[in-house]
Amino acid sequence: MKYTFTILFLIITNLVFSQTKGIKVLDLKPLHEDNKFPKITSLGNEKIAEKVNTYLQLTYLEHIPGVFKKHPFEKVAYNGTSTNHASFLEWKRMPTRPHILSLSISAEYTGAYSEESTSYENFDLQTGDKILIKNLFTKPGLVALEQSLNKRIRAEIKDYTNSIESSLKKDSGNVREDREMLAMYNECLESVVDNQMEYYSFYLRKDSITFVRGRCSNHAMRALDDLDTFYESYSFAQIEKYLSPLGRNILKGNVAEKLADTPDGKIFKGKIDDKYAITLLIDKIYADGSVSIKYWYDKYKNPIAWNGTYKNGHFTLTEEDLNDNNAEAVPVKANISADWIERKSIIGRWTNIHTGKISSIKLQLY
Repeated sequence: MKYTFTILFLIITNLVFSQTKGIKVLDLKPLHEDNKFPKITSLGNEKIAEKVNTYLQLTYLEHIPGVFKKHPFEKVAYNGTSTNHASFLEWKRMPTRPHILSLSISAEYTGAYSEESTSYENFDLQTGDKILIKNLFTKPGLVALEQSLNKRIRAEIKDYTNSIESSLKKDSGNVREDREMLAMYNECLESVVDNQMEYYSFYLRKDSITFVRGRCSNHAMRALDDLDTFYESYSFAQIEKYLSPLGRNILKGNVAEKLADTPDGKIFKGKIDDKYAITLLIDKIYADGSVSIKYWYDKYKNPIAWNGTYKNGHFTLTEEDLNDNNAEAVPVKANISADWIERKSIIGRWTNIHTGKISSIKLQLY
C-alpha cells in the first residue's frame, strides 16, 4: 500500500511539473521608454501563456496580445496630449509553488495628479485561470478571514493611535500633525470594521498567502500616513480550515477538474449566430452582481464591452454602439441574455435592438 501511494505521488508530481515546466516571465517587448510589464512564455503549454497574457494585457494595457501599431503601451502611455495615462514601473514574480504564478505590477497613474499603485495577480498554471479569493475559500471561511483580517488591522491602527495620543499628552512632537494623523486613523478604524474581502488583494508564496489592504490616507494626507499599506500574512496551515475543495486543489496542485461556482476570472471561446468566432473574458463579478465583460471577434481582435449584472447564474447585459472613431456612443446596440451552464458553458441570445435580429451565443470554457 505504501509503495502504491509513493508511485501515485510521483506520477502526480511529474504530471504537475510537465504541465508547468518551461514557464518564464520576461519583459514585454517592444519596450517603450521606461515601461516594464510582464509577458509569460511557455515551451510546454502555449495555451497557458496565451490565457495569462490575454488577461494581463487586456486588463492593464487595453489590447489583445500582439495587436498594436507601434508598441504595446500605446493605449495607456502619455502621448503628448493625454490627460489620463499610466507608466508601468516594475513587476515582480513571487517565489511560489511551481504550478502557481503570483505577480506584483507597479505603475504610476496620472489624472488630476500622479499616484503610484501596486496590483497583484495570481494564476493557476495548470489551467491558466486567474485565482480569485472566493474560489479559494468557503463562504464561512471568507467570513472568518474577514473577521481575522479586520481584527489584525484594527489592532495595528489602534496601537499607533495610542502612541499618538501619548505623544499629544506629553506635548511632544508636531502637535498639529499628530492631531491630523489621529483624526485620519480614527476615521479609518471605523471603516475597517465593515471591510469585506473585496477590499483586499492578495499574493501567494510557497507556503503562505498575504492579504493586502490599501492605506488609510488619501493622496493629500499620504505624507502623514506612517502605516501606509497593510500586509497580513497567513501560512497555508493557518488557512487550511477555511479552504474550499477547489482551493485545496489549486494550492496543492492536485490534478483534478477545477470548476468554479462563478465564471469570473475565466476566458471563453465560441460563436455568435453559430458562425462568428469570438473570445470572451470575464474579469470580476462584484458583490452586488455588477459585471463588466470584454469580448472580441477573433477575426478583428477589437475588444467590445458588455455591462450589466450576473445573478443566480444568469447574465443580463447590454452592448453599446460604436461610432466611426471606435469610441463608445450613448445608444445601446444590443441586449444580451445568457446563462452559466454546468460551470463550463455560457448559452444565450444577442439581440440587436435596432433591427430586432436575434443571434445565438454559445461559449465554452477555454
